[in-house]
Amino acid sequence: MSKPDKRLLTRYVFRKKKGDKHKPIYIILLEAILMLITSLVSLLYLNQLPQQFDFEKLFADAISNLLESITLLISSLSIFGSILLVTLLVVLSLLLLVGSISRSFRIISLFLSRKKKKSRIPKARRG
Repeated sequence: MSKPDKRLLTRYVFRKKKGDKHKPIYIILLEAILMLITSLVSLLYLNQLPQQFDFEKLFADAISNLLESITLLISSLSIFGSILLVTLLVVLSLLLLVGSISRSFRIISLFLSRKKKKSRIPKARRG
């Protein structure tokens, strides 16, 4: 048996595009100018933000809201856990009750069937 050709087994997933052409200089220049203008405008806008907002107050409010929401989440999870625990205990109690009733019926039926077998045996054979 001959070995398969490696060229047939390799996958060409990461092959280069055949029509890969470089971008023209004027498009690269236009992209660079647009990126520069966008970054400068955003930096000027961000420079004016401290005059409009009190960042210390916003940060303190955000932290207090975060801690309050975490406290509420933990509280609600503990309540949900207690509800789940009580529900599981009720289901377990019902399963134990059904199991005990079915075993009681089985014991009663076994007892009654043994009594009937004893009454069917003739008196002469009993003793």
